[in-house]
Amino acid sequence: MGEVGAGARDRRRRPQVVHEQRGHQGVRRRRLEHLDAGLAVWRYSADSAAWIFGDSLGDPTADEIWAASKERPAGVTRTEVSDMFSRNKKRREIDRALSVLEDAGRLRRDTRQAVRGRHAEVWIPVTAHAV
Repeated sequence: MGEVGAGARDRRRRPQVVHEQRGHQGVRRRRLEHLDAGLAVWRYSADSAAWIFGDSLGDPTADEIWAASKERPAGVTRTEVSDMFSRNKKRREIDRALSVLEDAGRLRRDTRQAVRGRHAEVWIPVTAHAV
């Protein structure tokens, strides 16, 4: 560990020496260039992922609900979501997928007034993501 620590001390001194040699303006400009380059790499990576995966969340249940909700701007009810899966998905799986979509900012929960009976829980696509 001693050799590693000694090397670390030298590495801590190098930026200080470079800073003194270049002056304040050169270092600031260099840092800004590096930050801009890092941001460009980040944007390129995000754009590439969006191009490859589209608007997929990587969750098959959530992705299927999202695809159906984009076609229904007025929203989908929990019953309609359950019917999409022929009532073969457990409630907790649907709840989890709806939470994923809500956390991702894709859907928002609303309540529709019922003429008779219970109020309907409706999941409405968020405008920024709607087709």
